[in-house]
Amino acid sequence: GVPTIGVMIFDQITRELVNTWKHQQGGPGGGGGGDLPGDSVTALHVDIDGYVWVGTPGGAVRYDGQQFDDLPFNGEWWEEGFVDFDSDSTDVWAAMSGNEICRWDRQALSGGQDSDCFDSDDGLPEGDDGYWDYLKVRFIGTNELMLTTINGAATFDTGSMQVLQVWETNAASEDAPVIQFGDVIYL
Repeated sequence: GVPTIGVMIFDQITRELVNTWKHQQGGPGGGGGGDLPGDSVTALHVDIDGYVWVGTPGGAVRYDGQQFDDLPFNGEWWEEGFVDFDSDSTDVWAAMSGNEICRWDRQALSGGQDSDCFDSDDGLPEGDDGYWDYLKVRFIGTNELMLTTINGAATFDTGSMQVLQVWETNAASEDAPVIQFGDVIYL
């Protein structure tokens, strides 16, 4: 995604611009089958079935190769910014601007409700600024999701919906790279 432009799609062989996905004023609202919820793309992910997930500060859509479908979200408008995605064989998970992680069924698009979202009340790290502190979500093992924040990281079991471990730094780690090699995580 390109800020204020949307998503640009290029042909890998010819390197030509094939298409641009963007928010279209007057088009179907918020993704609604025709466009993106906004042109500032903050999250982009392709799952194992080839579905493309596009997140913006104002919502997210899934493109299935033919149409865009909105991801339902039960939060407040200021919490519906999608920061990052990752998926397993069943669900797609998102780090959200309201400092929570949420899940949706990849096929049915059900999810995004209070019972599908987890935050500091569930043992995940507190945010420093209140919003946009959760940076990335990545599967690092079967049912094991890693969340990185501006001041640390956490692992979360997506099977039992329990926090496994939390690490906090004394200083903001901002968008520090995270690498997994075997059983070791480097932050």
